[in-house]
This record gives sequence, C-alpha cells and structure tokens, in this order.
Amino acid sequence: MDEYRGQYVVVGPPGTGKTTRIARSVERCLATGRRPVVLSLTRSAASEAAGRVSLPQDSVGTMHSFGWRLQERPSVVESDDVSGSWNEAHPEMALSPNLFGSLKSSEQDLLNVPQHDDDYLPGNAAYAKSQLYRHQMLPPAAWPDVTAYRFHTAWEAWKHETGLIDFTDMIDLAPDEPPEGANVLMADEAQDLSRLENHKLDRWAEVAGCAYRIGDPYQALYTWRGADPRRLSHPGNEVPESHRDVLRQSYRLSRAVHATATSWIRGIGDYVPFDFAPTPMTGRSSYLDASWVNADAVAQLAAEKASEQKRVMILTTCGYMLSHTLRCLKAMVTPFANPRRVYQGNWNPLGGRGTTMSRRVIALTAARRNGSGRWSHVDLYRWTAVLRADSALVRGAKSEIKKMADDNPSGSVSLYDFGRWIVPAKLAEFQVAYAGGDELLLGWWMKNLINVQTMRRAEYPAAIYLKHGLQGLTEPPNVWVGTCHSLKGAEADVVILFPDLSPKGHEAFSRGPGDEGHDSVIRTIYVGMTRARDELYLCRPASRKAVAGW
Repeated sequence: MDEYRGQYVVVGPPGTGKTTRIARSVERCLATGRRPVVLSLTRSAASEAAGRVSLPQDSVGTMHSFGWRLQERPSVVESDDVSGSWNEAHPEMALSPNLFGSLKSSEQDLLNVPQHDDDYLPGNAAYAKSQLYRHQMLPPAAWPDVTAYRFHTAWEAWKHETGLIDFTDMIDLAPDEPPEGANVLMADEAQDLSRLENHKLDRWAEVAGCAYRIGDPYQALYTWRGADPRRLSHPGNEVPESHRDVLRQSYRLSRAVHATATSWIRGIGDYVPFDFAPTPMTGRSSYLDASWVNADAVAQLAAEKASEQKRVMILTTCGYMLSHTLRCLKAMVTPFANPRRVYQGNWNPLGGRGTTMSRRVIALTAARRNGSGRWSHVDLYRWTAVLRADSALVRGAKSEIKKMADDNPSGSVSLYDFGRWIVPAKLAEFQVAYAGGDELLLGWWMKNLINVQTMRRAEYPAAIYLKHGLQGLTEPPNVWVGTCHSLKGAEADVVILFPDLSPKGHEAFSRGPGDEGHDSVIRTIYVGMTRARDELYLCRPASRKAVAGW
C-alpha cells in the first residue's frame, strides 16, 4: 500500500491503532517527498492525530476547517447574527442563538438539535432538516419536508445578503482543489462522513491522486445524516483488493470484552467479518443487577473501581437516562465528568467555563490550605462575588474587592482585614468558622450565598472538597458519564452500559437486521461495549424499550 495512487481503505476495529497507522503512513509519505494532509470529522480526532504525526499544524484538522480555509476564511454565522438580523426578519422561523455555538463546538453532534429546551425556537427543526438534506445531497425540490424547503430558501437569501456561510457551506462551497496542495489525503473516522463529505473528499482525491479512508464501519454512528459505512465494508471496484487492509490486533479489548462485542456486532444485516485479536488479558464481561431508573449499584461499582485508580465509563444511548446515576454519584460524593462535552453542565458539575463553583471553593479554602491566613485579591473576589450583598457584605464591598483583583491580582489580604467588607453581625461568625476548619468555613459561606440556586450548585463541589481534598476538584475524575456518541473514541478500564432505548430507537431496533434503524442501534451499543479495556458490565433493562439479545 505504498504506491499512493488511487483510493485506499484501512479498516481499524476498536483499539487496533488507527492513529498509529496514520502516523506511520505520514512518515512514509514524507520520506518519499509527498505532501500528505490528515483530516477528520471531529476536533477530538484531529487533536489526537496532530499530537502523533510529524506535520505542520495547517496539515492536520477537521474536514470543515480545511474547507473553510480553502474558501479564504469567510465569515461564519454566529449566535449574534441569528439573534439579531435573522430572528428580527423571520420571527416565524426564529432560531435559538446557542444552536450555532453548539454546532461549531460540539464535535460529532453536528446536527443534534434539541427540540425541548427552554430556549427552543420554531426554526430549529427546519434548520436541522435543511442541513440534513444537504448532507444527504437531496435536491431541494425533492425534500420531503415543505417547511424545511421554505426555511432553506429564506436562509440562503439571508446568507447571500449578509455575506455569511453556515457549517455545511464549509464543505459544500469548498473548491475541488485539495487542501494545502496535498497529493495524499488521509481521512480518519471515514465511516461517519456524510454523502456530501464523501463527495468532496472524492473531488479532492481526483486532483491529489490519492486518498485513504481509515475507520471502522461497525462504529458508524451518523448514518442518519448520510454516512455510508459500506464505503469501508464494501468499497466496490474503485478500491482494488491490493488497496484494502484490516488492522488485526487490538491493543485495548480484553478477551472477555472482545468476545462479547464481536458476538454482538454480528447482529447487523449484511455483516462482513473483520477478524481481529484481543489483548492477552482475560478481562471480564458480566451482567449488573441495576438499571438506569435504579442505579445505586452502578454508582457503588463506579466508586469502588475509581478508588482503585481505574477509569470508569457509565454509558447510555440517551442522555436523560443518566439522571438517576448522576444523583447517586453526587449522593456518594464521587467526582465525575465528561471531558468530551465540557459545555454540558449536568455532566460536568465540577468543571466548565468561567469561574465555576469548584474554583470558588478552592479560593475560599486557600488561606487555610496554604497556612498563611491570607487570600490573594483574585481568590478573595472569587468567593465573595456570590455572597449576599444585603446581609453578608457591607455596601460597596463587591465593587472594592473586584477593583483590587483587577488592579493588583497578586496582592493579598488577611483574615484581620475583613472588617472592611463583612457586616459586623456576620464577621464574628466568619472568624469562628475559619478557626473551626474547612467544614465550618464552607458551611458559613454556603449559608450566606446569594440565593438557593447558587447554594445548590455549591453543595456538590464543597462536599467533594471535604471528602477528597484539593485533588478532588483539580484532578480529572476517574468516572466519566455520557452517551455512547459523546465518548466515542475514548476508552476506559471499566464500562457500565445501559441497554435502554428511546421510543424512536426501540421502534427502529424492532424492525430487525438489515433495516438501517436496527443496525444503527447495534452499532451504537457496539461502540459503547468497545470503550472497555478490561471489564464490561451490562445492566438490565428498565422497560421493554431496550435492546434484546445480550
């Protein structure tokens, strides 16, 4: 496979080193004077590849970023554009402004538009469908949804007037010349490329002369937006046998996990075996007597494994099915997160953007922790900014503290300076709480927060600090929670997987092998199973709306 002419396919089952294969192919290209680029569907995959290949930064990225740069970086629709001129001109098709922030930051959830959020607006569904039809390359006149067609007509006119492009335009309007003058294209996550993205890749390959599609057809999660895993499993005559390869050794899956997962994936229609070997580890695959509506045992198992310094993933097919698990984890004061979806606050209660409650707890306890009895101006501002101004702080205290933090961040104050800012009735309480230890100090602070909602947000980080110390708030949690989609590409020592489906998913699954809806569910569960290195726990269903046969 070193000729670098024509189309190539590399099938990489879970844990077989697809990124390593890409890195080695890049090295061979460079050694023979070729100009490769590595492109992917998601930012996480692009970031992983960028850290492994010897290429300039501009030669590794998402397919959308390459398409955008080929168009000389045109202005892209932002949330302010939508909330301004679009919504004012088209109130009957108004869009949620945060839709566009999520589309550009949410990696694989390219068209995952929620329809039941508080800020849901009538144009959201029409926008999503119009983008979906474009990715499927359906002519607008053939679109089955008249509302989406009407939206599309108005949307295209508005973009033309404003000189803006949207996310799909990054691909659709990109020139057919390959990015960065490349003569070898390497497309990671190829199983999830839509018809539109595959079409553009083919056009680039015609000029470049060579294109690799690297991925796993059984990990395709986006067939609903036009992805065609058969481009890898059944590549056709355009990819000769000498240009096809399968990576045969998994460096992730233990024997038990491998046996369960490979047995499961055989349930799809049109199955083609891609035999690959597991690691020598025996591992474990077993059932767990718990469900998403009764998840105490899930949280207990996750806490035990995390205490052994093992990474644990708790996975569902739908985000709402994590609700009871999250409550149980909080009740057990177990840190958890989803590093692939940092904007999803309920999955990341200890992190996120801006000055989080975790940072405020760290700031409050800094003076006791460092033994100096002093707070930096920045730390002081962090924990006082959420105190009640009417009863805990004197008038003007917040403004004065903020100015100190802005003008002299590294400056510090001591416990004895607080008479300037805390009302006398609260000052003695504060001094007693400080002397009494972290639990009393945090208790005083939470009692004087600005409202009940703020108190509730502070409870969990405060409890984590008291149980796990500073590292509980600063080190990445060992427990990850999320959907199979959100944590695709990641791996863990232990995976706990729920079998339940949404009503729509169960309806599709019930249609049986060979139906794309059924096969999509099989692939989703397979992705969840194959995140596990050593141990896989399959939970019992909470209702009849669940996958059968595991």
